[in-house]
Amino acid sequence: MSPQEWLDANGGPRRFRQGDTADPFSLQPWLQKRGYELLLGKNQFKLKPITSKRVKGVVLSRPDFLAFVDQLRIAEGLEPIIPSNKRQQNG
Repeated sequence: MSPQEWLDANGGPRRFRQGDTADPFSLQPWLQKRGYELLLGKNQFKLKPITSKRVKGVVLSRPDFLAFVDQLRIAEGLEPIIPSNKRQQNG
């Protein structure tokens, strides 16, 4: 596969700021700044809005959690964690 064929299939190199990560413990304060509380369990990620005491939150799998984080990142003009060609495969 030529470099141009790879670029056509995968896009150009992705750019992240220093400190950007998919680590849930590092994402807790990042999400908190955006109004979400993240509670971690065994292979579960519970998200709930900070402003609502009545909402119990939603339990997500890791792929669903990362998709949620990517929605927030894309809305802010940031590079998503999951590459676009992988997001299409996973739905």
